[in-house]
Amino acid sequence: MGSLLFLRARDAGLEASFSRDDHASLFQFFSNALRHTLRLLDAAEELTDAFRTRGIDAVLLKGAAHVFSIYKNPGARPMADVDVLVRREAFRDSIRIARDLGYAFGGSPSPANDVSDSVSLAKGEIHVDLHERLTHRLANDPDLGPLFDRAVNFPAGGENRRTLRIFAPEDAALHAVLHIAHHGFSMRLIAFADLARLVAMPTFRSSLFAAELDRFRMAGVAYALIQRLEKNLGVSLGVNLLLDVRSSLIARALPRLLDNETMRLKFEVPDKWRYALIVRPLLDGLGPTARFLIGRATSRWVRSRHRD
Repeated sequence: MGSLLFLRARDAGLEASFSRDDHASLFQFFSNALRHTLRLLDAAEELTDAFRTRGIDAVLLKGAAHVFSIYKNPGARPMADVDVLVRREAFRDSIRIARDLGYAFGGSPSPANDVSDSVSLAKGEIHVDLHERLTHRLANDPDLGPLFDRAVNFPAGGENRRTLRIFAPEDAALHAVLHIAHHGFSMRLIAFADLARLVAMPTFRSSLFAAELDRFRMAGVAYALIQRLEKNLGVSLGVNLLLDVRSSLIARALPRLLDNETMRLKFEVPDKWRYALIVRPLLDGLGPTARFLIGRATSRWVRSRHRD
């Protein structure tokens, strides 16, 4: 959030309120974020242009999509990598195209593994996460076609008048909710700032957002997150839109479990249990989660018996 703090202080004429060292540190933070973000955007443009020439529809996610659409300044939204979503049928072809551009596999599993639905790629200091789903494979796996159909080409400027393909704000907000839940609410504050800014956009279509949340079974999670954000920020983000789910267990319990300042869970959950106890039930429901855990335990037991 250092970049945002620097910009807010500059725009409000409050730079003199910082010590010389603090101001220099904030400026350095902003400058580094700006340079790295511009390099990542150049790489994103090269990669998505290569996809487009091969007939592959690709959409930028998270920071790469937000730097101009909701922050208006590439230095205001630091990003570590580029996240790109492609249609499932084009996932393997998109990996081959990226490899042809000089990208090598990073830390995620090889796409030869059918269980993998994302892959990390790297070329020097540029890191790209390529996805075929908004979250890992679940029993509740809605069609992403409507989201791709609503994607827009956003003019991002630059020397080459770059245009970036991004989700409509409502679908970007849906992904923000899914992404926060998928990581068990163990996220940096910038992820919550993204969600708040998206929902607060004047052109935001609340009814579409609500419909997609229902389709992805995320309405209760979204209600809890937006309610907590409203209290923290002291602004109205349209939580009334989701009042029909306020009596659900998730909508009632989750706000009480989130820390007021960090938006993280108030209690610590070991990483090995986070997915099973929090992430999977939120994203997929208790029934599918129970079947998933039983299946995984059975599989491990069979493998251990086979080794013996």
